[in-house]
Amino acid sequence: MGLCLLTASCMQDSFKAMEDRRGRVEDSLLLGAEGFALQEIQKELLSAKDSDDYYLWFSTKNKVFFRTMSADSMMWGLNRIQDYLTSQAPRTNRKLQTLHLEWLNGMGVYDMFFNSRMERAMRYFDEALECIEESETMPSMHLLLLTNKADCHRQLGELDYSMETYLQALELAEQAIPDESIILSIKLGIAAVYTALGDFKTGAPYWEDLDRKQSSLFPSERFIFLNNRGNDLYLQNRYAEALPYFLKAASLAQKDTLNLWNYYTALANLGEVYVCLGDVPTAEEALDKAEDFFHKAGFDIGLYYTETSRARVAMAQKNIPLAITLLEQAQTPQHMIPLAVVQRLRLQEDLYRKAGDAAKAYDTHYRYMAIADSIENATVRMRINAQGLRYQHDKKLEQQRHAIEHHKILNMLSWSMLALALLVILVLCIAIYVYRRKQVMNMLSLRGEILKLRMENTRNRISPH
Repeated sequence: MGLCLLTASCMQDSFKAMEDRRGRVEDSLLLGAEGFALQEIQKELLSAKDSDDYYLWFSTKNKVFFRTMSADSMMWGLNRIQDYLTSQAPRTNRKLQTLHLEWLNGMGVYDMFFNSRMERAMRYFDEALECIEESETMPSMHLLLLTNKADCHRQLGELDYSMETYLQALELAEQAIPDESIILSIKLGIAAVYTALGDFKTGAPYWEDLDRKQSSLFPSERFIFLNNRGNDLYLQNRYAEALPYFLKAASLAQKDTLNLWNYYTALANLGEVYVCLGDVPTAEEALDKAEDFFHKAGFDIGLYYTETSRARVAMAQKNIPLAITLLEQAQTPQHMIPLAVVQRLRLQEDLYRKAGDAAKAYDTHYRYMAIADSIENATVRMRINAQGLRYQHDKKLEQQRHAIEHHKILNMLSWSMLALALLVILVLCIAIYVYRRKQVMNMLSLRGEILKLRMENTRNRISPH
């Protein structure tokens, strides 16, 4: 029995050591050191002790594929992991559980970012969350799944559910992983939800706080902050203020040669802002580069944005028929982000009005309002859910505060009792010391009296001459 316990303990220590190493490699990815990460992963793959270890490191390699936006390689890796999981007899060890959760998360991320299949991605995230909530372990993985699910809700336009999930993630982070960079990352998502809602006033404190603390963000998250803050200002028609954020985002992304998606996304946003600022030549130059990349990558969502900007360029050049033709011929991807659709429909309605086509303007306005109404309904639900979650969050904080105060009182009482006990012991020691000293003094006094009497008795017995 003792040997079995020792073996289990050694396995746990080995797994923890491996997870620590994987964590350091993943941190290097966040810092943009993909080359170093790949070298370390290759070493670990060659020295893996068993198949479970090998595929856990292979899962880490898949994260490099995602970081470099290598969609085909990522799917190949996910398929290999799935085949391995399927081939295994039912086991409940920690390694396979972790591998299964990472595979579910990877599938969800792949569908969300590469296929824009948000509903399918949500199913993967929900399945993983069910598994992780049953075991109540791995807070880092739990937090990652919650933030991915919240992003998915936001892309679908389900802003109330997005906010609810972000707040759950924030609560978990504050309790289990109180790291400032992680908490800022979640607040970045919350701020983006307020932007999508058009509630710029409520979102402003989040953006201002993130702006002050952006140096605490990892480079990839700093790009997201700069890009999304630019979007927030752009949607408020504050184009001159949005421009520096997009310029910084493009400059930061341009240094990341392994991930060009961010750079061309920033260029597409710059093209839109330059149009709104009246600088059409610079706008066209940025849009040309972005469109060329999106065409080669087959990125329909990116092209959707640039097509809208092209129509805005034609509008700025007073070529209303061309602008209308561009939008009418443009395709809308099946899983397009609602906020982007709203932006295009608003532009299209404005173009039809300028062209004097009231019927099409009315039809476009009707479609625009249908999406706007769904967002407004989401706003109402979000406020209700946010209030409920805030109440639960405040209640838990209050309970924690009471628990801490109760703990402090118990500590104070314990120390007081200890001090009192020590005082009593000290008093007793002093009393015993005084009592014993008095006894000694009495004994010495008694011996003196006896000696005196003996001496007198001796003198009395001596006869004089």
